[in-house]
Amino acid sequence: SWPQALKRQWKVDVGEGYATPLVVGDTVYVFTRRDGQEVLTALDAATGKERWHSGYAVAYSPSQPTMVHGPGPKATPLFLDGRIFTQGISGIVSGFDASNGKRVWQTREPAEHPFFSAAASPAGEQGLMLVHPGNYEPLTAYDVDDGTVKWMAGDGGFFMSPLVVTLDGTRQVVTVTQSAVIGVSLREGRLLWRYLWSGGGTGGSMPVAHGSTIIVSADTGVTAFKPARRGDTWVAETIWETKDVSMY
Repeated sequence: SWPQALKRQWKVDVGEGYATPLVVGDTVYVFTRRDGQEVLTALDAATGKERWHSGYAVAYSPSQPTMVHGPGPKATPLFLDGRIFTQGISGIVSGFDASNGKRVWQTREPAEHPFFSAAASPAGEQGLMLVHPGNYEPLTAYDVDDGTVKWMAGDGGFFMSPLVVTLDGTRQVVTVTQSAVIGVSLREGRLLWRYLWSGGGTGGSMPVAHGSTIIVSADTGVTAFKPARRGDTWVAETIWETKDVSMY
Protein backbone atom coordinates (compact mmCIF):
# COMPACT_ATOMS: atom_id res chain seq x y z
CA SER A 1 0.00 0.00 0.00
CA TRP A 2 1.10 3.55 -0.69
CA PRO A 3 2.28 5.33 2.49
CA GLN A 4 0.46 8.32 3.95
CA ALA A 5 3.58 10.45 3.46
CA LEU A 6 6.91 10.04 1.69
CA LYS A 7 10.13 10.31 3.70
CA ARG A 8 13.35 11.17 1.91
CA GLN A 9 15.93 8.47 2.54
CA TRP A 10 18.95 10.11 0.93
CA LYS A 11 20.10 12.95 -1.27
CA VAL A 12 23.18 13.12 -3.53
CA ASP A 13 24.49 16.02 -5.61
CA VAL A 14 25.36 14.57 -9.01
CA GLY A 15 25.82 17.56 -11.33
CA GLU A 16 23.59 19.12 -13.96
CA GLY A 17 21.59 17.86 -16.91
CA TYR A 18 18.21 16.55 -18.01
CA ALA A 19 18.87 12.83 -18.44
CA THR A 20 16.41 10.66 -16.50
CA PRO A 21 18.00 8.41 -13.85
CA LEU A 22 17.81 4.67 -14.53
CA VAL A 23 17.00 2.15 -11.79
CA VAL A 24 18.26 -1.34 -12.65
CA GLY A 25 17.98 -3.86 -9.82
CA ASP A 26 19.44 -2.15 -6.74
CA THR A 27 21.47 0.43 -8.69
CA VAL A 28 20.62 3.96 -9.81
CA TYR A 29 22.55 5.19 -12.85
CA VAL A 30 22.77 8.96 -13.38
CA PHE A 31 24.32 10.78 -16.37
CA THR A 32 25.27 14.41 -15.74
CA ARG A 33 27.89 17.10 -16.29
CA ARG A 34 30.26 18.13 -13.51
CA ASP A 35 33.72 19.69 -13.34
CA GLY A 36 33.99 19.93 -17.14
CA GLN A 37 33.21 16.25 -17.66
CA GLU A 38 30.21 14.18 -18.68
CA VAL A 39 29.94 11.64 -15.89
CA LEU A 40 28.02 8.38 -15.50
CA THR A 41 27.52 7.59 -11.80
CA ALA A 42 26.24 4.38 -10.17
CA LEU A 43 24.54 4.77 -6.79
CA ASP A 44 23.21 2.24 -4.30
CA ALA A 45 19.44 2.60 -4.57
CA ALA A 46 18.89 1.98 -0.85
CA THR A 47 21.52 4.32 0.56
CA GLY A 48 22.61 6.67 -2.24
CA LYS A 49 26.23 5.63 -1.67
CA GLU A 50 28.35 5.94 -4.81
CA ARG A 51 29.52 2.61 -6.21
CA TRP A 52 31.53 4.06 -9.08
CA HIS A 53 31.66 6.92 -11.54
CA SER A 54 33.18 7.16 -14.98
CA GLY A 55 33.67 10.35 -16.96
CA TYR A 56 35.39 11.99 -19.89
CA ALA A 57 36.32 15.60 -20.52
CA VAL A 58 34.38 17.44 -23.21
CA ALA A 59 34.34 21.17 -23.78
CA TYR A 60 30.88 22.45 -24.62
CA SER A 61 29.45 25.94 -24.99
CA PRO A 62 25.68 26.10 -25.56
CA SER A 63 24.48 28.05 -28.57
CA GLN A 64 22.53 31.22 -27.86
CA PRO A 65 19.06 29.58 -28.17
CA THR A 66 20.03 26.75 -25.78
CA MET A 67 21.97 28.78 -23.22
CA VAL A 68 19.07 28.70 -20.80
CA HIS A 69 19.24 24.89 -20.77
CA GLY A 70 22.86 24.78 -19.57
CA PRO A 71 25.62 22.42 -20.77
CA GLY A 72 24.40 19.23 -19.07
CA PRO A 73 23.46 16.13 -21.12
CA LYS A 74 19.81 15.73 -22.13
CA ALA A 75 19.57 12.16 -23.46
CA THR A 76 18.55 9.42 -21.04
CA PRO A 77 20.99 6.46 -20.95
CA LEU A 78 20.07 2.94 -22.07
CA PHE A 79 20.72 -0.27 -20.12
CA LEU A 80 21.17 -3.29 -22.41
CA ASP A 81 23.07 -6.59 -22.13
CA GLY A 82 24.99 -5.55 -19.03
CA ARG A 83 26.06 -2.23 -20.51
CA ILE A 84 25.02 1.40 -20.10
CA PHE A 85 24.95 3.54 -23.25
CA THR A 86 24.91 7.33 -23.27
CA GLN A 87 24.72 10.17 -25.75
CA GLY A 88 26.36 13.35 -24.49
CA ILE A 89 25.20 16.86 -25.26
CA SER A 90 27.81 17.27 -28.03
CA GLY A 91 26.77 14.01 -29.75
CA ILE A 92 29.43 11.68 -28.29
CA VAL A 93 28.10 8.12 -27.86
CA SER A 94 29.65 5.87 -25.21
CA GLY A 95 29.27 2.32 -23.92
CA PHE A 96 30.11 1.44 -20.29
CA ASP A 97 30.30 -1.81 -18.33
CA ALA A 98 27.35 -1.49 -15.96
CA SER A 99 29.08 -3.48 -13.20
CA ASN A 100 32.20 -1.33 -12.79
CA GLY A 101 31.87 1.77 -15.02
CA LYS A 102 34.72 0.84 -17.35
CA ARG A 103 34.28 2.65 -20.67
CA VAL A 104 34.17 -0.07 -23.31
CA TRP A 105 33.91 2.10 -26.42
CA GLN A 106 33.21 5.65 -27.49
CA THR A 107 32.64 7.57 -30.72
CA ARG A 108 34.71 10.57 -31.70
CA GLU A 109 33.58 14.04 -30.79
CA PRO A 110 31.83 15.53 -33.85
CA ALA A 111 33.80 18.20 -35.69
CA GLU A 112 30.83 20.52 -35.27
CA HIS A 113 28.57 20.25 -32.25
CA PRO A 114 24.81 20.06 -32.89
CA PHE A 115 23.51 23.62 -32.76
CA PHE A 116 20.54 22.81 -30.54
CA SER A 117 22.51 20.10 -28.68
CA ALA A 118 22.00 16.34 -28.82
CA ALA A 119 18.90 15.17 -26.99
CA ALA A 120 17.77 11.89 -28.60
CA SER A 121 17.95 9.02 -26.11
CA PRO A 122 19.25 5.68 -27.45
CA ALA A 123 17.11 2.55 -27.82
CA GLY A 124 18.32 -1.00 -28.27
CA GLU A 125 17.60 -4.67 -28.79
CA GLN A 126 19.20 -7.87 -30.13
CA GLY A 127 22.74 -6.71 -29.47
CA LEU A 128 22.27 -3.36 -31.20
CA MET A 129 22.25 0.16 -29.71
CA LEU A 130 20.27 2.61 -31.85
CA VAL A 131 20.56 6.39 -31.90
CA HIS A 132 20.95 9.49 -34.08
CA PRO A 133 24.52 10.37 -33.00
CA GLY A 134 26.89 13.27 -33.48
CA ASN A 135 25.65 16.33 -35.33
CA TYR A 136 22.13 15.02 -36.06
CA GLU A 137 23.41 12.09 -38.13
CA PRO A 138 21.27 9.30 -39.64
CA LEU A 139 19.90 6.49 -37.49
CA THR A 140 22.92 4.37 -36.57
CA ALA A 141 23.05 0.82 -35.16
CA TYR A 142 26.11 0.07 -33.02
CA ASP A 143 27.28 -3.36 -31.85
CA VAL A 144 26.84 -3.27 -28.07
CA ASP A 145 30.18 -5.03 -27.46
CA ASP A 146 32.63 -2.89 -29.41
CA GLY A 147 30.75 0.02 -30.99
CA THR A 148 31.11 -1.28 -34.54
CA VAL A 149 28.61 0.41 -36.83
CA LYS A 150 26.36 -2.33 -38.18
CA TRP A 151 24.20 -0.11 -40.37
CA MET A 152 22.98 3.43 -40.97
CA ALA A 153 19.59 4.43 -42.36
CA GLY A 154 17.61 7.51 -43.36
CA ASP A 155 18.75 11.12 -43.25
CA GLY A 156 19.57 13.31 -40.28
CA GLY A 157 17.57 13.05 -37.07
CA PHE A 158 16.87 15.73 -34.53
CA PHE A 159 15.55 15.37 -30.95
CA MET A 160 13.19 12.40 -31.03
CA SER A 161 14.32 9.01 -29.74
CA PRO A 162 13.83 5.89 -31.88
CA LEU A 163 11.13 3.32 -31.07
CA VAL A 164 11.57 -0.46 -31.51
CA VAL A 165 8.24 -2.10 -32.35
CA THR A 166 6.65 -4.94 -34.30
CA LEU A 167 4.42 -3.81 -37.17
CA ASP A 168 2.70 -6.27 -39.51
CA GLY A 169 4.88 -9.07 -38.15
CA THR A 170 8.18 -7.28 -38.75
CA ARG A 171 10.45 -6.09 -35.93
CA GLN A 172 11.57 -2.60 -36.87
CA VAL A 173 12.84 0.76 -35.68
CA VAL A 174 10.55 3.75 -36.12
CA THR A 175 12.40 7.06 -36.03
CA VAL A 176 11.82 10.69 -36.94
CA THR A 177 14.21 12.35 -39.38
CA GLN A 178 14.29 15.99 -40.38
CA SER A 179 11.90 15.36 -43.27
CA ALA A 180 9.94 12.18 -42.51
CA VAL A 181 9.13 9.32 -40.18
CA ILE A 182 10.74 6.08 -41.32
CA GLY A 183 10.57 2.38 -40.50
CA VAL A 184 13.82 0.40 -40.68
CA SER A 185 14.25 -3.38 -40.31
CA LEU A 186 16.06 -4.01 -37.04
CA ARG A 187 18.57 -6.61 -38.14
CA GLU A 188 19.50 -5.45 -41.65
CA GLY A 189 18.93 -1.69 -41.45
CA ARG A 190 16.78 -1.81 -44.60
CA LEU A 191 14.40 1.09 -45.15
CA LEU A 192 10.89 -0.38 -45.13
CA TRP A 193 8.67 2.70 -45.42
CA ARG A 194 8.79 6.48 -45.32
CA TYR A 195 6.02 8.81 -44.19
CA LEU A 196 6.56 12.46 -45.14
CA TRP A 197 6.28 14.64 -42.04
CA SER A 198 7.94 17.98 -41.44
CA GLY A 199 7.55 18.06 -37.67
CA GLY A 200 10.95 16.50 -37.03
CA GLY A 201 12.82 19.71 -37.74
CA THR A 202 11.28 21.49 -34.76
CA GLY A 203 11.63 18.82 -32.11
CA GLY A 204 8.92 17.02 -30.20
CA SER A 205 8.10 13.69 -28.60
CA MET A 206 9.36 10.29 -29.72
CA PRO A 207 6.96 8.17 -31.81
CA VAL A 208 4.23 6.31 -29.92
CA ALA A 209 2.79 2.98 -31.05
CA HIS A 210 -0.90 2.34 -30.43
CA GLY A 211 -1.55 -1.11 -31.82
CA SER A 212 -0.47 -0.86 -35.45
CA THR A 213 -0.82 2.94 -35.50
CA ILE A 214 2.12 5.32 -35.06
CA ILE A 215 1.49 8.72 -33.45
CA VAL A 216 3.91 11.63 -33.75
CA SER A 217 3.76 15.22 -32.59
CA ALA A 218 5.70 18.47 -32.66
CA ASP A 219 4.64 22.12 -32.89
CA THR A 220 2.69 21.27 -36.06
CA GLY A 221 0.05 19.27 -34.18
CA VAL A 222 -0.51 15.53 -33.74
CA THR A 223 -0.57 12.99 -36.58
CA ALA A 224 -1.51 9.30 -36.58
CA PHE A 225 -0.66 7.01 -39.47
CA LYS A 226 -0.54 3.28 -40.14
CA PRO A 227 2.38 1.52 -41.87
CA ALA A 228 1.37 -1.78 -43.47
CA ARG A 229 2.79 -4.34 -45.85
CA ARG A 230 1.17 -4.60 -49.29
CA GLY A 231 2.73 -7.60 -50.98
CA ASP A 232 6.46 -6.93 -51.27
CA THR A 233 6.18 -3.23 -50.44
CA TRP A 234 5.14 -1.10 -47.49
CA VAL A 235 2.78 1.86 -47.42
CA ALA A 236 2.05 4.37 -44.67
CA GLU A 237 -1.36 6.03 -44.72
CA THR A 238 -2.71 8.87 -42.57
CA ILE A 239 -5.38 7.82 -40.07
CA TRP A 240 -6.10 11.19 -38.45
CA GLU A 241 -4.46 14.49 -37.58
CA THR A 242 -5.26 17.55 -35.50
CA LYS A 243 -3.82 21.03 -35.18
CA ASP A 244 -5.64 21.73 -31.89
CA VAL A 245 -2.87 20.37 -29.63
CA SER A 246 0.83 19.64 -29.89
CA MET A 247 3.64 18.10 -27.85
CA TYR A 248 6.35 20.60 -28.69
